[in-house]
Amino acid sequence: MPVAADDARLAASPGSDSKRLQAREAVAREFLRVNLYELEGDWDAVRRALQCIDLNEPVIAGPRPPCPSRLLTLPAGNALGAGFFALHPPEGAGAPTPRGQEWWTIAATAPYLRWSSAPIGGRPAEERFFVPAARTSKGGGLATRERG
Repeated sequence: MPVAADDARLAASPGSDSKRLQAREAVAREFLRVNLYELEGDWDAVRRALQCIDLNEPVIAGPRPPCPSRLLTLPAGNALGAGFFALHPPEGAGAPTPRGQEWWTIAATAPYLRWSSAPIGGRPAEERFFVPAARTSKGGGLATRERG
């Protein structure tokens, strides 16, 4: 069931009251249901992604506002798989592109989900993205791997 526009705006706004937490979970769950579960039939993938979202921080489903035009894949072997990105390389990484990671160009019209990861083991929260077009060959130019 599509998320109401009011709930989407509430999910994207700062604050951590119970209405925002519920709206953020609804936005994330619906986006992942439509763009991950319905395409692949793997509810475990949706659960893994939902567990990585810090619902105390805003959750945005786009293409409006547009996704950043350049994103970095999460490290190879991550539990989420293809189509999940970070905005920046991890802190302390010596190389511009850490081993096992690639830069992708994302079109302004690409659907995406943006959230903050939950802080783990003293590491600060980081912005994360799910761009379904990068997970499938049907992405049609919405998400393309940069040649390096």
